[in-house]
Parts: sequence; structure tokens; C-alpha cells
Amino acid sequence: MRTPLRGLRSLIHQVMAACCLVIQFFTGMRVSELCSLKGGYDKATGLPRGVVRRISPSGLNEEFVVTAQLIKGKDQPEEEQWLLASRRIGDTEEPITIRALIVLNELLDTYRKMLGTDSLLVYLTAQAGLPANSSGVSEVDGTHILK
Repeated sequence: MRTPLRGLRSLIHQVMAACCLVIQFFTGMRVSELCSLKGGYDKATGLPRGVVRRISPSGLNEEFVVTAQLIKGKDQPEEEQWLLASRRIGDTEEPITIRALIVLNELLDTYRKMLGTDSLLVYLTAQAGLPANSSGVSEVDGTHILK
């Protein structure tokens, strides 16, 4: 029987999946790289952790770049930057990839704290609704994203 809490957990997973797809589509990140993103915000800029704003080489655009771990083809993970978004200087519209990171941060913050992790992505494993403690939350690996 599907309870309202199970339905809510399912919606959380669906929103999480949608945000991950947006980020992957616009950046080209692999699942392993997406899983290396950190949660939280940069206190100085207010942007999601790992995101920096810079001016494009032409000087016409503002670029948003995120740092994550490049894993494929490496003996050891290496920090790499991915372009999240670009907008004309002076535009104030929030790029969809930044919005996706903000949604993930807000949606999963309570569960990250439960687990005591700084990873952006966590997975709700509680079988009977929403987790009440860390036993109902796990670190995310590629298999959770691919489901």
C-alpha cells in the first residue's frame, strides 16, 4: 500500500533525478563526477559550494563554473571545472543549472546533516516513508542516479 510518506519520498527522488539530469545535460558531467559535488553554499558569494562566477574571455558574458572530481581514465581523482552556465553581463536571470544545485541543496540538506556528510547528493533508503535518522539515508553512488 502506498502511503502519503512513501509518495513524498518518491517525489523527492524524482525531483532529485530531474535536477541531476539538468546538470548533466548542460555540463556533460558523468554520474561519478556529479556524485563528487559538495553541498552547502559559499558564504562570500552565496552561490552553491564549488561554483564560481567569472567573466568570459570576450568580456561579454558571465560564466558559472563548478569544480568536481574527474574520475574516468584517472588513477586518482583530479579536480576539474565544468561550465554550468553563461549569461550576458548584467542579466539577472538565474541559470537553470544554478537553480538545480540550489534545489538539491535545499531538498537534501536535512538528510545530509543526518548522515553527517558534505556530499551534495544523498539517497533516502528508509522503506516506510521519510528517514528519521541516519540509518534511513546513504551516500549516493552512480547506481542511485541511474535508477
